[in-house]
Amino acid sequence: MVTRTPFDPAVFLVAGMQWGDEGKGKAVAAFAKDVDIIAKYNGGHNAGHEIVLNGKQYKLHLLPSGSVYPYTTNVLGHGMVIHLSSLLKEIEMLRGNGIEVMDRLLISDRAHLLLDAHIEIDRNMEKARKAAGGEIGTTLRGIGPCHATRSSRTGVLMGSLLHWDFFKKSVMDIYKIHTDPETSEKMATEEIERHATLYKIFSRCICDTGYFISEAIRAGKRVLLEGANGSLLDINMGTYPFVTSSITLACGSYVGLGVPLSSPMFRIGILKCYQTRVGMGPFPTEFFDENYEHIQKDGTEIGVSTCRVRRCGWLDLVAARYIQRLNCFHAVYLTKLDVLTGLKEIKVCVDYRNKRTNDLLERGRFPATTAMLDEYEPVYKTFPSWESDISNVDTYDKLPENARTYVEFVEEELGAFIQWIGVGQDVKSTIVRS
Repeated sequence: MVTRTPFDPAVFLVAGMQWGDEGKGKAVAAFAKDVDIIAKYNGGHNAGHEIVLNGKQYKLHLLPSGSVYPYTTNVLGHGMVIHLSSLLKEIEMLRGNGIEVMDRLLISDRAHLLLDAHIEIDRNMEKARKAAGGEIGTTLRGIGPCHATRSSRTGVLMGSLLHWDFFKKSVMDIYKIHTDPETSEKMATEEIERHATLYKIFSRCICDTGYFISEAIRAGKRVLLEGANGSLLDINMGTYPFVTSSITLACGSYVGLGVPLSSPMFRIGILKCYQTRVGMGPFPTEFFDENYEHIQKDGTEIGVSTCRVRRCGWLDLVAARYIQRLNCFHAVYLTKLDVLTGLKEIKVCVDYRNKRTNDLLERGRFPATTAMLDEYEPVYKTFPSWESDISNVDTYDKLPENARTYVEFVEEELGAFIQWIGVGQDVKSTIVRS
């Protein structure tokens, strides 16, 4: 039996173990009530976190999920790409619900500004890929192109806003280099005018957040690090090219926030008890039968950012073990167990079998390319389901025996203690195992 790791640091990390949409927003919101600072280390306004707190629904993209609490300091790290107009909409949405964020928001001066130029490039690239038969299902939010200009050293840092003449030149340059020469100057001028207004709103938030985080940890503040997207979407270790453009693994917190490498950190993996993904890309355990209708409907599997219907499939433990090997999570939060209620049976992928040789893929490995992945087929273990509603269950021993059997099998396969189990949408609908 897997037991809980005895570890009580001041720094906690929450990251997804699948292709995103695992329920990280709910998990972060649940943990955030006990911390001083919540910091995001990657992502942009492509990643959506849905939070239901006391029956009220909030949809966030750039802001940390714990910003719904009035006493937390919220940090957007330099690993993010930030579209300020979208950020302002989120802030105004929370303000309309009686939650003020501006006085407790810090934005890294090293984060990259996501401009409308990036969005235009993204749309044109996806259109070209589609014409060539190779679309990847991007959200068309400009995330990839913004990371590309970061790497090509033509991007615009958030801190540039604090030096207006330098900012204007940087924007003019990026439009001249990356957009249509006939319209680049006009588009750049419009971009600068938009940011003149945004500068007045956000200039007081821009600072050296890496130093702030380091000093907060040194002072013993309780800090929660929030990852966007999911580990299988990591730019280096995910199902490339059907990935995002940032480091989504736990190690991204060091790169994207400047967390000192010496800081003890308790890492929490968020794992949905079935598999989903949005857009294109490989999905070995995907199903299209009545199970899809059940999971998609009961799990409300619709993307928060794009409103696209999510693809659904059985839990893939081959992928989950691989991600656990990379992240070394101390504990796991298993989400949406209630959605499995009422199925005829529940399947779990425990291995990949080579279609040609019948050999099983070594445990802990995951195929690097889509061509390699196509060589394998999933091997399933089947479990009986349960009929009783578990959405109001508040202790582990009150779960149906079949549900506990399922949880404990997943736990043993991962080698990580499942400490939290989500049984409903609300943040409070969580079973905590001691």
